[in-house]
Amino acid sequence: MKPSFALCMDIDNTIAEPCWYDDDLHICKQQYLNAGIVTTEEVAAIERHQRLFLLPHVLVTHLPLPGAVETLTRLAQAGHYVTYLTIRNSIQAEQCQQIHEKTRAWLEQKGFPNPRQVQFFWDFPEKLLAALDAPAPRVLFVDDRPRDLLEGYRRLAERDPEQAAQVRERVILAAFHAQTLDGIPQHPDAPRVVPLPTWAQCGHLLSQLEREC
Repeated sequence: MKPSFALCMDIDNTIAEPCWYDDDLHICKQQYLNAGIVTTEEVAAIERHQRLFLLPHVLVTHLPLPGAVETLTRLAQAGHYVTYLTIRNSIQAEQCQQIHEKTRAWLEQKGFPNPRQVQFFWDFPEKLLAALDAPAPRVLFVDDRPRDLLEGYRRLAERDPEQAAQVRERVILAAFHAQTLDGIPQHPDAPRVVPLPTWAQCGHLLSQLEREC
């Protein structure tokens, strides 16, 4: 019996994390400098963590989050469609192309299923809409930024209520790292949100959702 749920995965802080992280960006830069991964010149003007972590030669050093590869491989083998939806881009065309190529190469190298099934977006409404392309009646969208997705849904609902309704009916958002839904807005006119603390709980969550359908 074909599973009723497809899985759409965010990448950063959902299945991948940087080798080094510190709230202090200067310390974070220094760790990559000490490892010889970046140069002083290329990180001098960087003022946000995200820009550092999206340097093509930095993102290839990211690590899979515990259990992500094993869980997604097992679910893919069970027949679940698995795809990756991410806001990984650059306004510099050459760097943007490198980010996309290195992302696919990283997924393949680390053993993730369907490593070529990656789509790249600039905003959250488009990211949400892409989930509707999944070949299954329902979609579990795992992301560590559910508030941003819900805000993206609000914007989508304002401009295209019909597409927003399709998202609401088919997509369930799994708030990765969340133990509870405290602080995450729940509204009957928005997609359902469920907590997913770690990848170890994903199989159980999916089985529960399948039984509810």
